Amino acid sequence: YICETPDAVPQVTPTSTPEVSPTPSQTAAVSRTPRPSRTPAHTPAPNKYKIIVDKADHAFSIFTYDANGEYTVKVATYPTALGRSSRETPTGTFTISSKGAWKTWSSGTYSPFYTKYTSGLYFHGPIYTAKSGDALIPSSYEAIGTDASSGCMRTTVAGARFIYYNCPSGTVVEIVTSSSLVSWPGKPPIDQNYPTWDPTDPDKPD
Repeated sequence: YICETPDAVPQVTPTSTPEVSPTPSQTAAVSRTPRPSRTPAHTPAPNKYKIIVDKADHAFSIFTYDANGEYTVKVATYPTALGRSSRETPTGTFTISSKGAWKTWSSGTYSPFYTKYTSGLYFHGPIYTAKSGDALIPSSYEAIGTDASSGCMRTTVAGARFIYYNCPSGTVVEIVTSSSLVSWPGKPPIDQNYPTWDPTDPDKPD
């Protein structure tokens, strides 16, 4: 007896899938460099100084910041005249804006080193009859430390000069009724050998 032999199964050779090259757009997608994250906005450094005016003591102090960025380091204190009435020198927080070497008043007199802190009001030196350091009106210096201005901070040449040169636009000025951080610093008397010079003026003759 001869068994029946099944038909032979043909051998199928598998064909390989042809390689497909990536398209240019696919290549670009793979090789594209990631876009950098947005650069954070620049945070400006704080102004170096802040000014606190103590109306009760007729004085202002200038502070700079400590390691924590707080204005706690006192740099200098200067005397000042204030407005003749309490309303003429306002309390509040203001910022310095424009400034100049000499302010001309409507009376035809002048004050050196003026710095504006609000509309119509300034830090400035005493009053002079001319734009010259030797033209001081002595009574305007003597009145520093009293209520004698029209609302401005009339200070010594040294005080006005410090603000003029060191406190740029944007410096904060805080005017308060009273502050334990500020006290009356005194002021030097007028030199009788040079009675028309502010004694704090660095240009005054010796």
